[in-house]
Amino acid sequence: MSDQGQWMVTVALDPEVADAMERAMLEVFARERWRVRRPRIEEEGSPAFVLTVPAQSREDATSAAEAIFRRAQEQAGLPARPAQVLGALSPLFSAVASHESLLDEAEILIADGRHEWAVVRAQTAAEMYAKQALDRLAYRVREDDRSGSTVFRSVTLKDSRDRALLHCLTGIKIGQEHWWPSYSAHVDRRHEVVHRGLSVTESQAVASVAAVRSFIGFLQQRWMNAPAVETGTP
Repeated sequence: MSDQGQWMVTVALDPEVADAMERAMLEVFARERWRVRRPRIEEEGSPAFVLTVPAQSREDATSAAEAIFRRAQEQAGLPARPAQVLGALSPLFSAVASHESLLDEAEILIADGRHEWAVVRAQTAAEMYAKQALDRLAYRVREDDRSGSTVFRSVTLKDSRDRALLHCLTGIKIGQEHWWPSYSAHVDRRHEVVHRGLSVTESQAVASVAAVRSFIGFLQQRWMNAPAVETGTP
């Protein structure tokens, strides 16, 4: 039985080589398609890669994840060891779980003092959810067979023209939401972290995660209230 779509496969990581594997993964797999899940300080357990891979079945997803893991080992110059796959989440659940798991990871990164990574992961969660929500909200105005989100210049909605379009679609001005200035500052912060190596304090990272949660919550409400067109998961 096939289940075409994006699977989330979790692969255990040896804590002693986790940092080396994380650096290697940047070279072998698209950054937006993986994350490192690290246990909270008070929890037992080891870190793990969570990979998002296209596959027809659980077996195919597992094989794809194992191949990516091997490439990361090679890139890191580590001995080849079998990947310990902890589980796979089917497309039915992965779309819902993805942004929440990314925000959970951002919280863990803050607890670990990795504030810059927390800001980056929070924005990945924001953009992942925004694309799905905007695909739905702009379904009726999309061009050809392209997804609805493509009518926006950026799913961050920082462009005033994108906010105007969203207003036309929903009747609500997102730029007037009380949390918008904090979210806008967060997007700028993420840009500076990625492109200029900005250092981030704990309070700034906490503010970023809170702003992203507000942004996602806003889009979730608009998604839930959108006219029915196709099956979607708010």
